[in-house]
Amino acid sequence: MLTFLKGVLFAGLFALFLVAGFYGFRAYLETHRDGGLFSTVLDVVLQTDRSAAVKATGPKRGGNMDAIVQDYERKKELAKAGASAAATGATTGGDAVPGVAAAGDSKPGQRPIPKPTDKDVVIREWPTGRKWVALTFDDGPHPEYTQKFIELLQSKNAKATFFLIGKQASAFPDLVKQLADAGFEVANHSWSHPQLTRISPEKAREELSKTSQAIADACGAEVTLLRPPYGSTNAKVQALTGELGLRIINWSIDTNDWRSNTTADSMTSEILKNVRDGSIILMHDRHEKSLKTTERVIDKLRAEGYEFVTVSELLGLRDHGQAQPRRDVAQAPPAEAVARAAATAAGQTTVWASAHEGALPSLPVPGLVTAAPAIAAEAVTSASTFAGDILPGIPADKLTVPAPTVR
Repeated sequence: MLTFLKGVLFAGLFALFLVAGFYGFRAYLETHRDGGLFSTVLDVVLQTDRSAAVKATGPKRGGNMDAIVQDYERKKELAKAGASAAATGATTGGDAVPGVAAAGDSKPGQRPIPKPTDKDVVIREWPTGRKWVALTFDDGPHPEYTQKFIELLQSKNAKATFFLIGKQASAFPDLVKQLADAGFEVANHSWSHPQLTRISPEKAREELSKTSQAIADACGAEVTLLRPPYGSTNAKVQALTGELGLRIINWSIDTNDWRSNTTADSMTSEILKNVRDGSIILMHDRHEKSLKTTERVIDKLRAEGYEFVTVSELLGLRDHGQAQPRRDVAQAPPAEAVARAAATAAGQTTVWASAHEGALPSLPVPGLVTAAPAIAAEAVTSASTFAGDILPGIPADKLTVPAPTVR
């Protein structure tokens, strides 16, 4: 009997040791979610309830990341194929859209919103004490849907933050400018949507730098926020973003709107079930169901006293109603005008070269401007001057290329 009791006591102590070890390890993982040593183990160990995870540090990132990435890319390609016909005939407009008025000033005596520190490496939510939430939209600008989101948000007097893909920003600069002109915040979502943790630091730097530049070229906005594709980040990505002056913004509520089995009803329910002051809500501005969800959520949460602000306002990085800093950007000429100018300038260069053909009789006219530096430079100057006369609002140096060299 004594031996039996000793065995039971030993087994109980051993079980207690295992439980204590498990919860200790779990506590360690909770404090090292973003790029820590065991971050890849986190998704296996922490199978917690979604709402509890949101209240703790943000959305659960369970599941196999490779599978999520592949599924996401497959859904994105299908959506792109379905929208291609509409995109071909879509117009983006050119006039500036009136700005969104500031929504609800702070009450007298309210404490200032605490700003993030260097320790706040990855932000998923940011309580303000004001019932503020941030709507965020990824992967735009979309040639068909982004305009619809602009019109809806303006009609509701709600602000939002758009995390833009660099390729899309470069392809649709007018939409980027419309977003900025309307008072929405524009931010970085990489150039081509790779998983930044899986590419080299050099490639990741290129992805982020090119995107910030494309946005600045389109609307002059100073980009300070980044949402890494899939929310995937580690210590190397975090160090790079720090060097580039970008702050990583993930989310506390994921609507999973990119999945085929989600609906506007399920998305709305997910938001209303989990929303609280400081929530950052993730959607994509390329789905009809996301458009419907946005309209429903704004109306329902407004009735509960919530207001919709940009992420920078939520974080206290800019005053409520303060616009995103922008520099002046010269208005680009219409594509048709540039094409006409280029064709006419090329014709003028050929006429000029024909007049000088005798100077280099052994060369055909097409190769004339690449043969002699002096003649080439004069030809380029002549073409640039002509183009400048056609488009007087565009400086001639914007249409020139460096003088060809002798080969």
